[in-house]
Amino acid sequence: MARPKGSKNKASQEQSEQPEQQPEQLSEPTKTLYLVNYWVPFPASEYGGLQAVLAADDDECYALIKKHSDTLGETDHHKDYEELIKARIKKATRYEIKGDNPSGIVRSFTT
Repeated sequence: MARPKGSKNKASQEQSEQPEQQPEQLSEPTKTLYLVNYWVPFPASEYGGLQAVLAADDDECYALIKKHSDTLGETDHHKDYEELIKARIKKATRYEIKGDNPSGIVRSFTT
């Protein structure tokens, strides 16, 4: 059976005009592991320390550290502790962690 003239080209043109369809990738949840240098200055902390915090963003990291510090009474003697925490978070080493992990302070080593 004969095809109408130009039908072969028309079909290939239609295929090339359609955008390539990529298979949908399931996005795996991610959070950030922050390694925050301990923010309490001398004399309350002689050598400092390190806090490993798993959080979705800087704001959640701040809230977790603040809550932890308030619980321990570390904020009682520091009027500018909020700015100290925020500054240390900005300087923190960060690692992306994949998976559905709960936010929180993973480890807190202080002296």
